[in-house]
Amino acid sequence: MDPIKETLEIFTQKEIVLYQDIYEKVKNKFIDDYGLDDFTTYYIDAESPTMKAISHRFYIELLGTNFFQVAEQAIKNNRDEGDVKYLRHPMYWARTAYPTATSKQRLLDAYPHYDRTFMIRAYSMWLALSDANTETGGLCFFKKSKQMTDLFNIEWGSLGKFNPKTYSIKYKELDPTIEGKIIYPNLNAGQAYLFNSYTLHGSTWPMSKKRLSFDCRFITNNNFLEASPLAMRIIEAFNRDPLDVISKNMFLAGDYIGANRINSKIESSFSKDTINEICDITVRDQKISWRIENSFIQ
Repeated sequence: MDPIKETLEIFTQKEIVLYQDIYEKVKNKFIDDYGLDDFTTYYIDAESPTMKAISHRFYIELLGTNFFQVAEQAIKNNRDEGDVKYLRHPMYWARTAYPTATSKQRLLDAYPHYDRTFMIRAYSMWLALSDANTETGGLCFFKKSKQMTDLFNIEWGSLGKFNPKTYSIKYKELDPTIEGKIIYPNLNAGQAYLFNSYTLHGSTWPMSKKRLSFDCRFITNNNFLEASPLAMRIIEAFNRDPLDVISKNMFLAGDYIGANRINSKIESSFSKDTINEICDITVRDQKISWRIENSFIQ
């Protein structure tokens, strides 16, 4: 399969304001719930459980709108796939980034990688909730080059040479090669990039302006049928009852308050050992692994 990178017109400037407002209300409610006065300094890392919990809350709010129907139709129209049925992938992020919250020692916020969670082929959609450009940072792609291929190309089913931890250690070696290859984001609020599991991408820091974005994934039925049995069970559960799956993932991320609003008996869904390993949302500079999500589905 060839990599793709396409720009979609999802929402008008007027329509996107609704989702900006929803996101800000969700974020502010979360901050109030946990009393995070220093939120922008310690809790907005790209892999923080705090941002993951906010992403879950935001996704739930989107389920009450026509967001996904509009997004799916835009993909079908763009890809000429009017008769294709999409399943929604249970990996998504709502992200906020501020220029004052980053040290910018590393060139990239997120290292060059492919979206291959569960080893299933999918479309990724990265929506600019606010304008995205060099100054805001955000999703970036890379010019083709032998150097980038040698460093980051991964055969399907194989592990790459790098991950967030190794990039944070070796960025001084890697950044000189990466720097001249970056294709910075250039989207108006309401536009989105669409790309697939063969498209190398990363993320750049905000330089002078705040960034808001939301990314999610869609799976065709044919690609779903290629998934492993466990991946199929996770995807089926998410599409059958997203509120149940999301509330449990909220709990695993440490969002007891949000999860309990949905299901007051949520704690009984987990073993004592699992509960002991759940994130404490108030601890600064935490990381959360995508592997903890959906771990209750076997």
